[in-house]
Amino acid sequence: MKSFLFPVLLSLPLVSCMTIPTPDLSAVKSVAVANGMSDKFNRSRTGITAFNNSFEQTSLPGVSAKATASALQNLKLRFPTVKILTVPTVPAKTMMGTSTYTEINVEKFRADALSAARPLNVDAIWIIYPATLAGARGESFTGLVQVQNAVPGSKYESVLCVAKAELINVRTGAVIVKSSAQVSGADLPFIEWQEKLGDYSPSARNAISSAAFQAAKNHMATLQKFAGITATP
Repeated sequence: MKSFLFPVLLSLPLVSCMTIPTPDLSAVKSVAVANGMSDKFNRSRTGITAFNNSFEQTSLPGVSAKATASALQNLKLRFPTVKILTVPTVPAKTMMGTSTYTEINVEKFRADALSAARPLNVDAIWIIYPATLAGARGESFTGLVQVQNAVPGSKYESVLCVAKAELINVRTGAVIVKSSAQVSGADLPFIEWQEKLGDYSPSARNAISSAAFQAAKNHMATLQKFAGITATP
């Protein structure tokens, strides 16, 4: 696991300790992809005290489409036929009844994705969902997140992609395999924090966007790897 993730994700098991399944994919020749990751982008800064913390909910147009395209290319290395599904997402609800920014209603998205896949006559559907995990200091991270730790002595900055995925039999609705991976990331140079993404210089915004695109691309491959869906049988 790369060092930039370690201070954030102490609650996660090391990737090297994960057991990679060996699913029976002999009957799967065609796959559809439904990506529940949107262009929504969270930004989280942890300072020395709570008064130094900062959080923003914004968006990075195009990042979801790039993640889907990356998943498509990865799956084409294994399955002869891969198709993209466009399925709307519905925000999840909190215990107080309000909707969250990044989390989605997983059950509805899964049901809608299966309904959309059945007319395509594909064998299975690879569904990607934004996930949420807890950081080492009580933070929570969902979907794509720019993370900066500004505490002296342990400074780091990165973009994380927090997501999960499962391969589902379209005919039966049964889960063939789930990915045990939860997060991948991409390094960022330590940049002076701005309260709003739009306040950064063009070059800094480009660096953040590039890291987000790379984190999403990395995680699409990681999800497939830790579901045991490798390029060759």
